[in-house]
Amino acid sequence: MFKLVAWSATSKQGQYDTDEVDADWLAKPRQWSIDKILHFILFIGPISSIFDYVTFFIMLYVFDCWHNPALFHTGWFMESLFTQTLIIHVIRTNKIPFIQTVSFSQRCPPPGGHHPDIIAF
Repeated sequence: MFKLVAWSATSKQGQYDTDEVDADWLAKPRQWSIDKILHFILFIGPISSIFDYVTFFIMLYVFDCWHNPALFHTGWFMESLFTQTLIIHVIRTNKIPFIQTVSFSQRCPPPGGHHPDIIAF
């Protein structure tokens, strides 16, 4: 299962090699700021943990996965693909993802859809 998740994440994120930077990011150079990086870590870290706890709650209490580990693993797999894709779209620009900016993968999805591995799975 781990190899399937790793392969899926790699195949999805490999599309960003051909992605284009938004024009406003090319207008002037940006400097790295430790304060901004720290703010990002302190903001995204707890949000990620909260999302994980909510996923655990939904899988265990809404879908009753206490006695069905295969369903829990499948739900966790789908959630990890969703969050990886969402995070990549959020950190690639300061604009609102999917609304104000469009990534390469949205303009030119791979053959078979965004995640052909899920269809095969």
